[in-house]
Amino acid sequence: MARANIKPIPALSQKDTDRFWSKVNKAPGQGPQGDCWQWTGTLINGYADFRMPSAHFHASRIAYFLATGEDPGDLWACHTCDNPLCVRDEHLFKGTPRDNTHDSMRKGRRGPTGVTIGGRHPCETNGNARLTPEQVAEIRRRYIPRVVSQRSLAVEFGVHQTMIGFIVRHANWRIG
Repeated sequence: MARANIKPIPALSQKDTDRFWSKVNKAPGQGPQGDCWQWTGTLINGYADFRMPSAHFHASRIAYFLATGEDPGDLWACHTCDNPLCVRDEHLFKGTPRDNTHDSMRKGRRGPTGVTIGGRHPCETNGNARLTPEQVAEIRRRYIPRVVSQRSLAVEFGVHQTMIGFIVRHANWRIG
């Protein structure tokens, strides 16, 4: 399923192209593989954003357009490097959201909910995760309504009470 209402990329003037490339760091050592061209401009929801008078565009779409002369249209400009800030043309391919997900799964970056990725639970691979699967199992084992409160477990494990609620209801960390 492609994103709805994707605006076509307009013709880019030399000034637009120069402005785009002025926001790119091509120095070696950028990105997870060390050879990405890192976007240094505006980010929206963690993705590189290039503003044109007509609309905002993912910078990777503009980079793909500049490299190939082809507007990806309803398709995405996906990253072989898995770096959403990369605009290196050699790291971009045109694909559907499903293609992007399958590429990510094939490389072990994600899996179906509850399945380990590289030996780790998906919640654990989240850069903001504060708990291990063992701690989650311990929370579920120890939580007893009206005896051991979510609030006391939250204080003990250093997370918000809301997170404990999600865990004990199996709304996330779908293990055990």
